[in-house]
Amino acid sequence: MDPTTSRVRIIRSTRFIAGLLLCCSQLLAQWSNDPTVNTPVFTGVNAQGGITAVSDGQAGAFVFWVHSETGATGIYAQRMDAVGNRVRPQPTQVFQFPLTGTISKDAIPDGSKGAIVTWSAKVTESLTDADIFAQRIDANVNGSWGSPVTVCSSTNFQNIPHLISDGAGGAIIVWEDRRASGTGDIYAQRVDPSGVPLWTANGAPVCTKPGNQLKPAIAPDGNGGAIIVWEDISSFYVRLYAQRINGAGERQWADTGAVVYFYPTGPTLRGIVSDGAGGAFVCWQDRNSHGDYDVYVQRIDAQGSMVWDPFGARVSTSTKAVNPVMVSDGNGSAIVAWEDSLLGSREVNIYAQRINGAGALLWGSSVSVTDAPNEQYYFSMIPRSNNGAVIAWTDARNWPNPTGLDVYAQSLDSAGVPQWQANGAPVSQPPAPSFAVSAQAFPVLVGNSVGGSIAFWEDSRNAGNFADIYAQGLAALGLPVLLTASVTQTGTNFPFVIGTTPLVTANFAALGSVSSMTVEAYINAIPAGLTKALPRYLRLTANGSGFIATLTLSYTDAEVRAAGLKNGDANLRAYRRSGSDWALVGGAVDTAANTVTVGGVTEFSDWAVRDPSDTLVTGVHMNPELPGEIRLQQNYPNPFNPATVISYQLSTVSEVKLMVYDVLGREVRTLVDEVKPAGGYTVSFDAAGVASGVYFYRLIAGQFVGTRKMVLME
Repeated sequence: MDPTTSRVRIIRSTRFIAGLLLCCSQLLAQWSNDPTVNTPVFTGVNAQGGITAVSDGQAGAFVFWVHSETGATGIYAQRMDAVGNRVRPQPTQVFQFPLTGTISKDAIPDGSKGAIVTWSAKVTESLTDADIFAQRIDANVNGSWGSPVTVCSSTNFQNIPHLISDGAGGAIIVWEDRRASGTGDIYAQRVDPSGVPLWTANGAPVCTKPGNQLKPAIAPDGNGGAIIVWEDISSFYVRLYAQRINGAGERQWADTGAVVYFYPTGPTLRGIVSDGAGGAFVCWQDRNSHGDYDVYVQRIDAQGSMVWDPFGARVSTSTKAVNPVMVSDGNGSAIVAWEDSLLGSREVNIYAQRINGAGALLWGSSVSVTDAPNEQYYFSMIPRSNNGAVIAWTDARNWPNPTGLDVYAQSLDSAGVPQWQANGAPVSQPPAPSFAVSAQAFPVLVGNSVGGSIAFWEDSRNAGNFADIYAQGLAALGLPVLLTASVTQTGTNFPFVIGTTPLVTANFAALGSVSSMTVEAYINAIPAGLTKALPRYLRLTANGSGFIATLTLSYTDAEVRAAGLKNGDANLRAYRRSGSDWALVGGAVDTAANTVTVGGVTEFSDWAVRDPSDTLVTGVHMNPELPGEIRLQQNYPNPFNPATVISYQLSTVSEVKLMVYDVLGREVRTLVDEVKPAGGYTVSFDAAGVASGVYFYRLIAGQFVGTRKMVLME
């Protein structure tokens, strides 16, 4: 048995009873609003590292990491929900084997509130033998495919797997493969939603020409296939090639691939993203005449032809730009950020540029994300739906202060203008521990489904050189996400949509000179001076005057639940900012359509939605007809066989989970997992087929966590 597994199980069995009763504050810590505190994801023995994180499709995120110690390596997973709760008391061990060594991995959302993760791992003592595996993780952080799926078990070494969604609930996985006498080739495999490989056993060849093809990267082609790019080494020269494969694993371009960059200057591939038109943007860094590096981007079309100059478009302005990261802006352009020593050899800062489909640089010569003292590096970037980006980085501005390395972040709008404080907002800056210098490093960002961001990083505040995993929801730090767009007149109707969610529709009865409207949506920001408003407000401006409009403001059930409105959405009304105050305008609510409609609008300003009768009294809604607190009762009968009844009461509408665990912390059954209004409830637990013994049941309702013990008799 893996010593890690043994230790984890011992910890679970000896601590679980106490942990259920005592660690509730850790399980439901929620996002802190203080960057010196943050939220622990996992604080365990030895070191955790190599973070990979993806959205869970529910405003939270899955996080995967590697835990290594002498003789054992494992991949672990946890899910953090929208408000910063750990979904499981302990992380799930996705994979473990009794060998040490580096694991290369990648993950994507599965489109069904889960994730698909792939990795390479050594399965024998040979240093030249590693295979590719995959697993699907559901919303409860359980493996959906039973044992991990073996994607490739060919001879020799398979490494550096990456994957994309296949658009049908499965994934396309690509990797570097040395089955042919140790030289590098590129292979790929597609797995369906059940984990069944769909192409040739051990993968379909992407490129197997003489020489070495290394470090593949992959992007969707928008048609169920993929575009794959790699470093191609022949005659001692490094060049960049690409191939397109369809959903059946068939190559669409020449077998040797399409040229992306041919000049023998030593390019280092850094990434690929879709261009939204069947092609892709490819990013690399390349040596210059000064012996340093520049950052370049090339666009290739759906036929594999280079769209721009064969040398690519240079996006960096200095001669010391390295480690670029590229994301799609979702609107036919790409955003690239990089580390740069523009200010001096001892100063490393972060710069960014946006480049459109024609190769034009949209942010001037570049924009400074941060030019704080010392070094800012090891960064992560995600796109925002306002055609901007959020960037988080490791920051040494306080070095050699004992607080050590910190994590900072910045948001850029579509024009590259920083939206948060100059040189970034602190995300993690805990006080120095007594035993060592604290370090928070290697952040990984995830965008959630409501426009916010979650950061994960390695953290040594508890163990000196040994890192734990911590996280922070950025909106909880007072960093609202601004989404903005202009909509052009379509008859008299001006709809504004973020993703699939309409935020506002303006219908003009008298158009006057109005021809366009700009809408800004501040997600995760409660309007100042407007208690208990939904965590979204809108700022509308119209290009023109002399109009009369009817506004339809939209909201979601999740926002209503999160706000804890005692009447639900039955009494929601529209508010308009009037100077420094908010004026109740009224309007009509449609609880089926989730809209509030208000007419007679002759000027635009900030708008919000709230219930005028829903006031806040010492942090709790007081209603004498409802329970005054949340309670979890002892089950009856207890002991029992085979069934028992569990009762609980809610003081307000809540997201409720009621789960049963065994003494090892393994989930036995989920009895309730839904939103419940205030009131009293009973649930029957039928344990037929369950082994006799001691069990625990836990109620999670909002910020409340309660646990009780029950005994199943033989």
